[in-house]
Amino acid sequence: MALRHRFRLTLLAGALSALAAGAFADSFTTTGADFSKNLRGNRAEVVHAGGTAWVTGRAMTEGQMLRFRRGETLLADEPLVVGADGSFSFAFDLPADAAVGQHPITVTAQNPDGAGVMMLKVSPRVALQGQDGFDIAQTALAKGIYQVAAGRDDKLFVAASSGRGDEFTSVLMRLDGKTLTPDAEITPPRDDEGVQIGVYGLAVDNSNGTVWATNTRQDTVTIYRQDDLSVVKTFPIGTVAHPRDVIIDEAAGRAYVNAALTPVVHVFDTATTEEIGTLSLPATNPREPFASMDLKLANGRIYSTSRATNEVAWVDVASGTGTAFRLDGLLSASGVAVDPASNRLFVVGQDSDNLMVVNGDDGTVLADTPIGAGALNVQFDPQAKRVYAISRGAATLTVLDTDGQITANLPAGKLGNHLILDGAGGVYAVSMSSAEEDARGSYFHVTPR
Repeated sequence: MALRHRFRLTLLAGALSALAAGAFADSFTTTGADFSKNLRGNRAEVVHAGGTAWVTGRAMTEGQMLRFRRGETLLADEPLVVGADGSFSFAFDLPADAAVGQHPITVTAQNPDGAGVMMLKVSPRVALQGQDGFDIAQTALAKGIYQVAAGRDDKLFVAASSGRGDEFTSVLMRLDGKTLTPDAEITPPRDDEGVQIGVYGLAVDNSNGTVWATNTRQDTVTIYRQDDLSVVKTFPIGTVAHPRDVIIDEAAGRAYVNAALTPVVHVFDTATTEEIGTLSLPATNPREPFASMDLKLANGRIYSTSRATNEVAWVDVASGTGTAFRLDGLLSASGVAVDPASNRLFVVGQDSDNLMVVNGDDGTVLADTPIGAGALNVQFDPQAKRVYAISRGAATLTVLDTDGQITANLPAGKLGNHLILDGAGGVYAVSMSSAEEDARGSYFHVTPR
């Protein structure tokens, strides 16, 4: 009896194999290589409900047939055919009630076959408001402004880097803080391989009359004199891997520089200009290292955000101990600010377009406020109890109270990138730009009336 059952099962398996071969033989055709990585979404800077969204691709095969779905819904009745140059562009209208957030768009291809999923971001609409409560002064400066820092004697320092390859340019500028006009400017030299050195992150050390700048492309840091922008010291290439931010603790005589998208923070003595150690930002999961972005210093702690793991963390500069909190609902965590008195943290997410108010003691989210596309950087004014957040896609500067309520939403230029407090209740902010109609980056001074 057992042999008979085994024989019947063998026959059944053979029948299924034959059926499968006949039914699916035409479907398993050649597969296209690297299909997913050649897809691009959100060609427009910002996509809102009721607007138009885009999916584009390159390096495809001429004649390849593509279909686009959101869930089970086809976004077009007919397949799109890839052109002779191997590229395609597909536009579709979003419904007026499309939810804010990330939407998976599935792209399937035939001849050769392929499939990929793209995340389409629908951003919130936050109207401009409260403009009558602020004065905004704007000055066009160099293209690709990255950061701004305030020095002594009402001087401001601006770092700008733009372009690629042989067209890459970089400049360090000093501005008169009262007139908003440049009074000194230098172009960093080329490195030993002939590549233009770029300046990105900035911090001032007024005790020693210097400006620290991160040279992200060269994996190092340069110190300049505030008085004439001459070089005090350039650290050897490789001192800090892909440095992003630098912050100065003048009272302790320390400079802190993070290796971007890693947990490592390098520590320097500002008097001797020597590296004296490193700190490590903790993570909630040891198998997912902290990927640092912004740096802030408060209460003897360095605070940072992790772009890859959507966390906020702090590390004590004396003991090296710290903690991290994962923030559900925050995507591409980019900037953090701290209220030293209450230990409230204000954290923004570039891909979730929001600002979260977080209890810095236990990670509890106290408020979650949509503020605009590409929320990138944030500052807290402890005197005015006011939060400022800049959003590069929305081109706005949002003002909030400590409970996360919006009190004003101001125009701040395309590709807003960085802001600092001015010490009098307002902020200095800078925006980058790559758009032809706004080819020069801008500097803003925003002051409450």
